[in-house]
Amino acid sequence: MTWDFEEVLAYYRETLGHEDDARRVAWRSRFDQELRFENLLEAIDLEGIEMFSVLDVGCGLGDLFGYLQRTGREVDYLGVDVVPEMIEEARLRHPEGRFEVRDVLTEPGFGRRFDLVLCSGGLTVRVERHERFVRQMLGRMLELCELAVAVNFQSTRAWGARAGAALNDADPLYHADPLAIYAVCRQLCRWTVLREDMLATDFTVTMTPGHSRSLSRYRRLPSPPPEAVGVGWLLLERRLPIQALEALDGEAPTAEVLNLRGMAWHQIGELKTAQGFYRRALERDGGYAPAMVNLETVSARLEGELGGQVEGEGRAAAELGDDADGAPVQAGELLDDGQAKADAAFFELKVPR
Repeated sequence: MTWDFEEVLAYYRETLGHEDDARRVAWRSRFDQELRFENLLEAIDLEGIEMFSVLDVGCGLGDLFGYLQRTGREVDYLGVDVVPEMIEEARLRHPEGRFEVRDVLTEPGFGRRFDLVLCSGGLTVRVERHERFVRQMLGRMLELCELAVAVNFQSTRAWGARAGAALNDADPLYHADPLAIYAVCRQLCRWTVLREDMLATDFTVTMTPGHSRSLSRYRRLPSPPPEAVGVGWLLLERRLPIQALEALDGEAPTAEVLNLRGMAWHQIGELKTAQGFYRRALERDGGYAPAMVNLETVSARLEGELGGQVEGEGRAAAELGDDADGAPVQAGELLDDGQAKADAAFFELKVPR
């Protein structure tokens, strides 16, 4: 389905007539605009990442790029917007930045993912069937992210006279129900957070399929640092198997470490590799229960005894846009209650100690 952005274009072409820069992109002031930027950036542990890539959806005049530069963040930035006049001025203001006129739903073509996909106010002006549009945008932004998506909305809980008008479909601005948006995001990604701790008028939702801010900060604790085995296990609990393998790299091949490596490959979907690690763990310690249970589970799957479950998981992955190379789809893995119970059992039965 293609979307008609005539209302969006008309609205922002009118706001561009304001003299105040924040008003030109429909914010009240530079201060609350920048507070929103900082709130969105908190989706990831910026101190633990030297440089990160950002896709700014609905970038307007490029104010986020200017804010990132002023605050000393080193980023690989791309801003996109459907309003050509906005992009033209953003390029003039920030010649060192990259800005494109693009509808991310109908003109994907990025050929890459971005660490952080942000949208500050970009879903505020209504289009026809706006809530369906919002759902599609959230899903598309999730597909484009490597670590996290962060989006803010005007809230139906906004105080003042505006709150009543917000519920009227004739209002050109969309005020969203925080819990309804959270429910949509929670269907898309199990790792979803709703924040209403910034402004009375706003809320922010983040989806972090490839990153845990708390885990990242935990790993940077001063001496003594967390043990690699513990970090690896936490990363597996958070469904970040590639990062778990990196954390365990160089560790002595104990039964515990080999079992955790097997679990990482198990999550990735490389079952034969996982089977090999479980067997090696049992060679080290023939009575190591977690590896015994894991080996039994993965062997049964390889032998086809759980073929129906594997087929169902494959369908879920296809619906979510699994990569052609078979990379696991972390977002949305808990859409099915049966899979949620299986995941819970997986970690309840098979974690070390």
